[in-house]
Amino acid sequence: MDNNEADAADAAAVLREMTGGKATMPSGWKCIMHAKKNKAYYVCEETNHSQWEFPTEEDIKNPTLAMKKALDKAAKERLDTAREAARKPKSKFMLTILLYIQNLPWPKTH
Repeated sequence: MDNNEADAADAAAVLREMTGGKATMPSGWKCIMHAKKNKAYYVCEETNHSQWEFPTEEDIKNPTLAMKKALDKAAKERLDTAREAARKPKSKFMLTILLYIQNLPWPKTH
């Protein structure tokens, strides 16, 4: 095996790892390695949205719905982060504003 064949084999192994065991990416999607997290994420070329999970058959068939799901998940993660930060004394004001803006119930404290 020459160097080019070894490089191709290495690239194929990395691609399989990044694509959840698949040998290729679905058409219209690309896989990118996040430099800081050293984790693969996936970009839909039609909607230009990204997501951490390998695209499902549903994502491939309906990229707009995939984008909505990714945005909803990101918004929930940001809100969860804000709520967690608000449990610290300096952040209660920020949570009050966030909850007021989004008309959400005040989190229960234990």
